[in-house]
Amino acid sequence: MASTTLRVSVRYSLFSVSGAGVIALLLFFLASVVYGATPAGTVIKNQASASYRDGDGVYRVTTSNIVETLIQQVAAVQLSQDQTRMVVAGRQVYLSHTLTNTGNGADTFDLTVNNNGASDDFDLTNLAIYPDMNQDGQPDVFVPVSSTPTLAMQESWSFVVAGLVAPGTPAADTAIIQVATVSQFSSAVVAVNLDTVTVADGAVIEVDKSLSGTSGSSPDGPITVTLSYRNVGTQAAQNVVLIDALPAGMQYVSDSGRWNEAGAIVLTDSGASDIQGSTGSIIYCAYDTSCNSLPEADADSDGDSVNQ
Repeated sequence: MASTTLRVSVRYSLFSVSGAGVIALLLFFLASVVYGATPAGTVIKNQASASYRDGDGVYRVTTSNIVETLIQQVAAVQLSQDQTRMVVAGRQVYLSHTLTNTGNGADTFDLTVNNNGASDDFDLTNLAIYPDMNQDGQPDVFVPVSSTPTLAMQESWSFVVAGLVAPGTPAADTAIIQVATVSQFSSAVVAVNLDTVTVADGAVIEVDKSLSGTSGSSPDGPITVTLSYRNVGTQAAQNVVLIDALPAGMQYVSDSGRWNEAGAIVLTDSGASDIQGSTGSIIYCAYDTSCNSLPEADADSDGDSVNQ
């Protein structure tokens, strides 16, 4: 987050009143202390105050004029994050990103996507950027965009970058694309992500994660987390393991797992060895002591697989 710091510089001298000699000055600053990004247009006021006794012993207070500081707009942006995906030749690939206006005022950001020159093996074709406000990893509409809407301070906007891998592209070849954003308020404010696409030959599992709600008060919910998966490869996939570790602040609702293999199959939490589903083809385990035999989530901050 961009940070704005205000410093108050004061000069003063000692003086005498009515021949009383030197008096003490007590300065009180009524300025606001600025933490983080103060919104543009904010007026910060400060005033100095002095108290003393004159030559007759009378206690007096005097104040200076009020000085006002107007906070100017400062642009800043965060672009998340670099992506790595595997894809079969001849298929479209979607890469998810989220842009956050971390400046202190409303701003609009231009977006571009380009192949990364000669540093990779091949180029993606039909590059385009599509909005993805429900954050399901798929375009909301297939209408390309080149900029964000106007975003308020700390507001985020999600999108996907689409590209096509040409048929016949050799397996293990990689393509690198550069996704960049520039603030319309200040062209010097730039953020860049690099996405890597590798061609695979065999089974390729694509996974998308979506939430039924992306904001809310605390406490709030429940929020449904959906993991959608599909095999887009050229061979069958076996022993597929999906792991999702909820972050701090979210709590799993017991026995809430559902699988849509045939309707909405209710899944039991304690199932590290419990084969479920009408075809006996899924093992589901969530937030139970029996889950400790599962692989640990890469993005989890601990070594305990029970909390996933």
